Amino acid sequence: MSALTEVEYAELETAVGWDRVTGECRWLEDQPGGRKPRKAGELATVPHSAGYLSIYWKGRHYLAHVFALFIMTRKVHKLCDHEDGNRTHNSWINLRPGDEVNRYNRKIASNNTSGFTGVHRTRSGKWRATIKVDYKSIWGPCRLTQEEAIEDRKRMNADLAQGILKQNLPDTGDGTRRVTKKRGRPQGRIRS
Repeated sequence: MSALTEVEYAELETAVGWDRVTGECRWLEDQPGGRKPRKAGELATVPHSAGYLSIYWKGRHYLAHVFALFIMTRKVHKLCDHEDGNRTHNSWINLRPGDEVNRYNRKIASNNTSGFTGVHRTRSGKWRATIKVDYKSIWGPCRLTQEEAIEDRKRMNADLAQGILKQNLPDTGDGTRRVTKKRGRPQGRIRS
């Protein structure tokens, strides 16, 4: 299936209205056909399998948050981020165009013991920050306190946002840098 274009979203805009405050999408006029004809003013969204809201129109599914962002920016964005993490909250204040960094805006995993994504306790009892970039794990130095490791992870996130992390791997504290491949054990140390 090909990506939807600005023209297709502009056509959809003639049939569906979006409220920037509530984030609701409603039919502007009656939509005949199908098993259940839709009336003007009814909600136009249905649940999508990934947890988003979808608009089904003329045989195609349109993601409601991408449609809303298109109305505001007049551009179809491949990535769209919900600031509060709620995939069904499509009000304008909650939506922003996405980029590669947004994939790190995930909720904390249920088995996370540190309370901060990317920070874990090592077997020796010290704390370490890790981050994955281009399918490679980058490990920060071992720290005595959890707070120091959290600061390392925040620094890694900032470096990633600026594009620095892809060029420079963090120093592990003993003058070496460590990288792992997608799946597997550390591939050794690289001398600085």
